[in-house]
Amino acid sequence: MRKHIILTLSFMYFLVLLACNTQKKNLGDEKCTHSGEVKDYSELDGCKILILTSEGKKLSPINFDQWAAVLQVGNKISFGYKEAEPMMSICMVEDGFIEITCAVIQE
Repeated sequence: MRKHIILTLSFMYFLVLLACNTQKKNLGDEKCTHSGEVKDYSELDGCKILILTSEGKKLSPINFDQWAAVLQVGNKISFGYKEAEPMMSICMVEDGFIEITCAVIQE
């Protein structure tokens, strides 16, 4: 019984380490050629997390849930994206909607 518990805990520890390493790597297929910083705009009505690019654009990721580990407020990131179809939003400060294709935290 004791060996079974130790083996299970070891396996779970391995999975956690694997997940942590995956977050730091490029998780997408394409090159992460854009840079920006993840900002919290939730103080504005209807806004959430936006990416402020080095060019000054505010981009709203439509697939935030897939990249939540990288898209933490304050992170400086390199990312790739495809422009998404225009959408209705009550935030009104974003310059566009994007689908993130790759993202990595800059070190």
